[in-house]
Amino acid sequence: MDCHDHIIVESERKRGQHLGQAERGAIQQLRKLGYSLRSIAAKIDCSASPVLNELRRWTPNRKSAKGRTQEYSANSELALYLANRVMSR
Repeated sequence: MDCHDHIIVESERKRGQHLGQAERGAIQQLRKLGYSLRSIAAKIDCSASPVLNELRRWTPNRKSAKGRTQEYSANSELALYLANRVMSR
């Protein structure tokens, strides 16, 4: 692989599919590095709205002004996602 920018080596994600675990991990890492929503979306080859929805949906709310800010976690999100998928069937 010549280019070091690519995180995912799989074929292109089809429109309307859920994000995979590799894409969620990429969102987490790129967000920690300070990338914007649109640049994250360009790296994982999707539009900016799934990235924004992912961050909004799975980032816990801040309970007070003190302490660390809550961050998006792909690992804790996976358990919640799978539980929600079981309930939806």
